[in-house]
Amino acid sequence: MRLALAVLVASCVDTAPGFKLPVPATPGMIELGPFHFADATDDVHNTCAPAGARDVSFELTVDANQTVMFDTDPDPTKTTTAVAMSLFDGPCPAKQMIGCTIGRCPGTAYGSLEATLLADHTFCLVVEQSDPASASDLVTIRMFTSGRVASMVFDGNPNTMPGSTCTGDAEPPLSCGAQGNPWPSSVALVAVCPGMHPFVANVMLTGTPVAFSLRPQLPQGPELACFPQASNGGFGTGAILSGPQPFWLVMERVMPSSCGSFQLSVMAQ
Repeated sequence: MRLALAVLVASCVDTAPGFKLPVPATPGMIELGPFHFADATDDVHNTCAPAGARDVSFELTVDANQTVMFDTDPDPTKTTTAVAMSLFDGPCPAKQMIGCTIGRCPGTAYGSLEATLLADHTFCLVVEQSDPASASDLVTIRMFTSGRVASMVFDGNPNTMPGSTCTGDAEPPLSCGAQGNPWPSSVALVAVCPGMHPFVANVMLTGTPVAFSLRPQLPQGPELACFPQASNGGFGTGAILSGPQPFWLVMERVMPSSCGSFQLSVMAQ
């Protein structure tokens, strides 16, 4: 079930220590905000944000290993400015940066950051102005939880990543290409920018077929399309993804008695 929980950041307090935010171990969406950068200060430095950018921090406590996506709510009544997002290892105040994104979707104010969080660990998410001189300062952040660890993350870069149907972390609903009882599967996160985007993928197999099930949410969201691939090449023709939001590819073996490795690339931007 998709969750929608609203969290209001108090605009009159110093946010440098980090707003405490437990990360649920189940799939869903949590809304953080809205908040105004005008009520914040420039506490975190040496990220991909420009000098002087005001920031708001969230201290994340994690109960289970999982891949999450943070993004800016595309509703213009909730977000009016672009942001940079940074993830730090350990509690706030932020110290050791793991990653930072800015201008993920050119020509839009939308931004996102994807990460795999480890159980029984604390992280610090820092949201900063991408333009300290901008008069627009309203931001709402969304956190999409999955309850699973993605073996691949596709964020618009044309990367090819390795996968395998011999290992997995959950048994999915049976997809159109699988036969018999489903075996443990793996998942890939596909981050999509605002707008309508064709889904384009390419796979290189080791000879073992793979079923790719495209879903808008986990664990049992509706199957938008399923691509049982028995040969090398492109797939996904005709599938259109509406962003911004995360999509998931559930990857599983086609034949119960046969598994193998593959290489996958995905574009949906």
